[in-house]
Amino acid sequence: MQEKRTGTHTLCCMRRFLWPNMRKGLQSMSTIFESSDLFEASIRLEDAAASLAQIAETCKLDATDTGSLKWAGDLLRSVDWDFQKDSPRHINPDLAVQATSIRPFFYNVLIESRDQFIAAGISSEEDALDFFRNFYGLLNGEKAPSDISKSHLSLASKFLHEISRGLLLEVTGNYHAGFEHRTEFSTF
Repeated sequence: MQEKRTGTHTLCCMRRFLWPNMRKGLQSMSTIFESSDLFEASIRLEDAAASLAQIAETCKLDATDTGSLKWAGDLLRSVDWDFQKDSPRHINPDLAVQATSIRPFFYNVLIESRDQFIAAGISSEEDALDFFRNFYGLLNGEKAPSDISKSHLSLASKFLHEISRGLLLEVTGNYHAGFEHRTEFSTF
């Protein structure tokens, strides 16, 4: 008899105190899940950026780098709609969800980094497409580090770093403050 009373009491408390705020709680949980996805992507992209910076210095790809580069490559293939047209592949549904959240940061960094692309010799649309084909090819193990110039490897590393940074700023609620007064990569 005591179990029934406790169960009924719990149900009454839930109806009285929790139910009216349930919608708010669910919204908060979805925010937490989205933030955790952005945080994970930020950390993994920063790891890939560090690997690319190391590759730019040594022109060697370590076995430990391949996992982070492959994940970043799969994610960016999901993010970049232009690339999906050229190379249709199966897209991981989990990455597709993250890609939807990351896409605005990707294109924002792409727009903000125009001068750095020009400085690296990427001045036309065709040059940019070649850069991203080589970049994604390296991330996915289809290209060797020697196939890409050191300046392009460095640019790719900084590009990933800035996406990672933007995601981290978004998670902390400081995204607009972090990008408001910037005209170039923070690492240049």
